[in-house]
Amino acid sequence: TWELRYTPTGCKRLSKTIEAPSRKEAEDVLAEWRKQLDRQHNPGVRVPCSYLFELHLADMRRTQRDAKNILDQEKKIAKHLVPFFGKHEASSIRRVDINKYIDQRLSKGAKPATINRELANLRRSFSCGVEQQVIADPLPKYRELKEDNVREGFVEEEVYRAMLSHLPRHQHMLFCFARYLGIRKGELLEFRWDWLLPYWHEAEPIIKIPGRYCKSGKPHTIPIYHPEMRAFIEMALTERNPECSYLFQYRGRQLKNTRTGWDKARAKAGVPELIFHDTRRTA
Repeated sequence: TWELRYTPTGCKRLSKTIEAPSRKEAEDVLAEWRKQLDRQHNPGVRVPCSYLFELHLADMRRTQRDAKNILDQEKKIAKHLVPFFGKHEASSIRRVDINKYIDQRLSKGAKPATINRELANLRRSFSCGVEQQVIADPLPKYRELKEDNVREGFVEEEVYRAMLSHLPRHQHMLFCFARYLGIRKGELLEFRWDWLLPYWHEAEPIIKIPGRYCKSGKPHTIPIYHPEMRAFIEMALTERNPECSYLFQYRGRQLKNTRTGWDKARAKAGVPELIFHDTRRTA
């Protein structure tokens, strides 16, 4: 255990302790720490990683990123990154710390792609800190994990019909839309009735998504082109709760969780490996 001491210009003496196998490596860490402090606009001010996470999420809100995406990232950061990095000073994070995080997540069964997305949030948080002149240096470089999760599944007609026969009734229209449109489940579940109703009686009905819900900021048009899609909408029109604005409903409220019904249906249909994302490739 080594104690590092340094007095930046115009600042009181700073110190911190580190673990290093030799004096030479401790001196190397001290030299790098001195460089970091000399580049900082506010040397001596402790900046925990948790503060950088807040900057990152605030930046997402300012740039008007999708609200659901912001909420998802906020949950992931709070669940995984904050417990490991949150209390650590940003300037103290080294590649070895990132590797320890990777090892910990792998030991808990996290997939390489999942860990890479989590570290992308960490990297962007450091970038926000540099951009806003809170810290001097970005996140140390690290080696991303190799992702081997390419899937090639499709929902063939017989599988589609078998799934419909076993899925709960409130999930039928969702599965139908997914197969014919190729839109992610999370996006489908956000569809509103007022995006459809003004165009429902046209010769070629559409769903028009307002620009504020699209990544591009421009309105997006979804064609209701298949007769089966129209049949499900007509059925939903007679059963929906008009006080609920969402297109896909369960017991009069927005449909949110489909996992239980989906897992039971694919087991009964004899396709336990089927995933919802297969509908995107099928479309």
